[in-house]
Amino acid sequence: MTKKDLTDLFHDSLQKNLPSVKFSKQNVVVMIDTFFTVLSDAISDGNTIELRGFGTFKTKIRKEKEIKKPTTNDKILLKETAIPIFKPGKYLKKITEEKFYKKN
Repeated sequence: MTKKDLTDLFHDSLQKNLPSVKFSKQNVVVMIDTFFTVLSDAISDGNTIELRGFGTFKTKIRKEKEIKKPTTNDKILLKETAIPIFKPGKYLKKITEEKFYKKN
């Protein structure tokens, strides 16, 4: 699914659930872009975002470690890095499993 597909689904859902309010697709693009910007900024600042039922976004610090390069057996030092993590919530896991196995 692309951002355009997501925008179309979000726009259609807004029109269905809020028929008295008219949203242009451009407004929806701004909403989605803003949501992802706020989410990205919060995660990169080290904050944890918990959306109950959906999941949790957070930053994990991978500590510095020494590894062996398989081809030459040389030792390489991997620097400490911060990576974004997403852990799905119970509801998301449940509906994903139900819908996935219903299709198959």
